[in-house]
Amino acid sequence: MSEGPITQNEITALTRRFEEMEQRLTGLSQTNSIQLAMTLGERHAAREGRINARIESLETSLKQHIDHRNAELVEALSKNVGKCPNAE
Repeated sequence: MSEGPITQNEITALTRRFEEMEQRLTGLSQTNSIQLAMTLGERHAAREGRINARIESLETSLKQHIDHRNAELVEALSKNVGKCPNAE
């Protein structure tokens, strides 16, 4: 038995369903894009926070090391104040 021709009402209904599905897919795509952008932004901010914390830690360590070396230099120079540089 052969199928009859598609009626105008069926074509209209199929077209409407197609357009509804297309809108839903577009909405899902936009939602996924927004979620992806937010996730990437959060990851970037977290990574940036860790990097900044590490830089601050290194700066603190470097300052402490410089202060320690400066103290050693001051101590060494203080021991030699008033001594003749050519005397043994």
